[in-house]
Formats: sequence, structure tokens, C-alpha cells
Amino acid sequence: MNLLIIGAGLMGPAAAYNAVNDPNVNRVTLIDLDEGKLNRAWNHVAGVVDILLSKFRTRQHNLTNHDATVDLMRDADVVMTGLPWHATVLAVRAALEAGLPLVDLAIPDDEMGILRQETEERKGFILLGCGLEPGLTEIEARRLSGMLDEVHDFDIMVGGIPEKPTEPLGYKIVFGGDKLPLRAMPALVVTNGERRQTARYSGRTTTEFAGVGTVEAWHEGIIPWLLDQEEMAGLREGKQRTIRWPGYATKAEALNELGLLGTDPVRVGDVEVVPKDLVDTLLRPHVTMQEGDRDITLFRVEVSGMKDGERITLKTEMIDRYDKERGFTSMARTTAFTGAIFARMIAGGEINATGLRTPDELVTGKTYNRMIEELAKENVLFRTESYSTNVRNYMDDEGKLHTFPAKGSKRGMVLGYLATFFDPNVEFTESQINATLNGLHNFNDPAWLRRELVDGGWFERERDGSRYRRVAVG
Repeated sequence: MNLLIIGAGLMGPAAAYNAVNDPNVNRVTLIDLDEGKLNRAWNHVAGVVDILLSKFRTRQHNLTNHDATVDLMRDADVVMTGLPWHATVLAVRAALEAGLPLVDLAIPDDEMGILRQETEERKGFILLGCGLEPGLTEIEARRLSGMLDEVHDFDIMVGGIPEKPTEPLGYKIVFGGDKLPLRAMPALVVTNGERRQTARYSGRTTTEFAGVGTVEAWHEGIIPWLLDQEEMAGLREGKQRTIRWPGYATKAEALNELGLLGTDPVRVGDVEVVPKDLVDTLLRPHVTMQEGDRDITLFRVEVSGMKDGERITLKTEMIDRYDKERGFTSMARTTAFTGAIFARMIAGGEINATGLRTPDELVTGKTYNRMIEELAKENVLFRTESYSTNVRNYMDDEGKLHTFPAKGSKRGMVLGYLATFFDPNVEFTESQINATLNGLHNFNDPAWLRRELVDGGWFERERDGSRYRRVAVG
């Protein structure tokens, strides 16, 4: 199979690397208008694939040349794009004329309805939103929902953060070119069974990720098409939140309230200025990844409802880090690898469809398992666990424990819930366990909870007594 990847920015080189390593792929062509980006991409991929480099080529190309783009596409089996949406539209229309399926990572804008009609008229196949978010978030939310008899609520948290936060935002750009992912529009939530709009950057909460620490999350908004899935029919509460280091949302909200995230030009003296463009330009030196910077991707999807008469919660979590050996950001690993996997599955005939589709519609069952297997080959690992939602009886409104059962099965239930925050494949120090537990309760000392987890059989100490590993699932 032959893949054409368009865009040599933050995502394209990682997608090319993933595709080149598939023995069923004969050729991967990466194109971009910027020759400098292509040279950097070539050097990066050449440095990590060695003998397979004969399968990889780059080519400078301008998408505005529609006829040449169509001709170029006809030499491939599938197209993948990692571009801003305005450029993606050009690629989509060329792919429809060339009769090729196209996989894209972006969130479509108002042109989605028009493109859907064009795709149906040409009997084409366009798969949109094929990265981390949108993409893996909706796939996992639907999968977990399908495991329940009734779905009552879901909470999606996802985001990329720098390993070491620096001022002014504690954030570095790892997706979307050179523009900050700051938006002014409201966020979609489900409240009391109804779709509603709420203020972006509201609903702030803190949570813990083992080995990472305390992070904050705030309303980013549900991807609308997720709510159209049949598994969501009885949904009462739903929210999707973006994860950052604490303090980010307060600053973003201030920028929004000042009108600095606006996209309509305003006149300043004799010139017109787009406020968001000005913010991007001023902050770019502070938020661009530099040599030595490392990122972390955090992913958590929780779905609650009824199963066999019991209210339970299912939780899937993924923590991924910058690949120091190959030089790929974690965001590229979780986003571009995912898109490349979908492209390869389409080219190989494992995903067949027509129309303008989203991955949560198609990546289920065997195709889901294949996706997870392919990501695992790249050491992008997910774990899913369940616990009785009755544990919420012991929590306050922020989801922190305020009471601890004295004994019996209820005590075990709460300990089992606490254990789900620790990956059984990772060793933890006492301080790491204490730091995570500290964000999950309102008691004075986390050390006694750690001891309870050990005494209850949820953790065991390594021989030297200084490290712990989780050994049981509740």
C-alpha cells in the first residue's frame, strides 16, 4: 500500500515514521509547501528508521494547484492530512476528485455540512477527527458506554502539558501549527439530559495523575457527533474538559474576557488587527517547543451507569511521555500515530465505508482492538478498570473522599477505587503514592491510606522496601 501524507509540521513526520514501519506499506510520500519543513522531516525520519528509508520520500507541493494535487493523489491508496482546516478543505476536495479515501486529524468547521454533501454525491470516503481529540476520546467514550446497560454520565479529560511548566502559561504548543489552542466560543455540555452551552474555561477542577501530579481541567466542550451515537440515548450528564497545569484556565479566561481571543479585526490607529493573531504573535516565543523540552499527554474517560442492576463506573486512562530515543512529542505519538494507523487500516481494507464519517462510528470491535494493538507497539498504552459507583457516597462535590468506611466490603470498595489511579505496570515511590492520594481525599495524612492499600493487598513493596507496585484490580 502507498500512503500520501500532507503536512510536514508537528504531526506529519510522526505519521510518516509510523507508516514506514509497517511491512505492508510500500511507499510513504510526505508533501508540504515549506521546503525547510520537508528537509527537517526527512532528517528526523531518516535518523530513526534506518534501512526502511527507501520507502520514504518527500516532495514540495502547493495544494492550491488543484489539478496537480489530484494527479499526485492518484499514485496513492489513501491520503492523510495534518493541516489547518482551511488547507484541509483543499485536500478533501482533491481526494474526492481523485477517488481516494482521506483521513484527517482536525476538527471541522462550518464547512462540514457542505463537505458531507459533496462526499455523498461523489460516493467518497472522508474520515474526520482521527487523532487524540477528536478521535480517541470519542472512540473510548462510546466503547465504555456500550459496556453498560444504561449510560447516565460521562466525563472526558484530555490534554497535553509540558513536562516542566514555564511562564507565562505553563504550556507549550504541541499541535495546531504555531497558534495557541485558545478559543472564545462556548463549550457544549449535557446537563439534566439536555444539550447546553457553558462558558469555556469554566467548570475548573483539579485531579491527579500518578507520576505526574496535580493538574487542572476545564470545560472545552463535547464533540457534538458523539452525542448522536445510540449508546448516549439516556445520557443525563456529560462533559469534556481539557487538562493543563494549574493556573492556565484563569489566564485564558482573562484573555477571553478582555476580548483578546476574538477573531474579528479591530481598528488600532490606521491598521486593523485581529486580537487572537496579536496574542499568538506575542506569546509565540514563550510557548514554542525548544530543544530539550519534553511533553506529557494525559487521557481519562469515565462513564457511569447501570450494569446488571448495579451502578458502576468504567474508567480508561493513558499517560504518555515524549519519546527521547526517537525525538517525537507525546502529542504526535498519540495523535499522528493514531491517524496513520487509521490510514493504514483503510488502505488495507480493514475499514470500509463511504461518506463523511468520524472514527467513533467505525472503530469498534475488531478494528478497535487492532488500533489498540498498533498503539501498544509504539508503547502508547491504555488501561480500563471498573468500580462500584457507590464509592461516591463517601465523596464531596469535588470528588474527594471525606469519609472512610470502618470495615468490610465498603472499605474494600473504596480502596479498590483508590487503586485505579495507579498503573499496575509502574513502580511508585512512597512520595509519589502520597502525592497522588493527597489529591483524592480531605484527610490530613495520606500515609495511612497508603498503608491501608498495602495491608488490603492492593499494593506490595519491592524487596528494598522503597518502591511499591499495584497488584490487584477492584
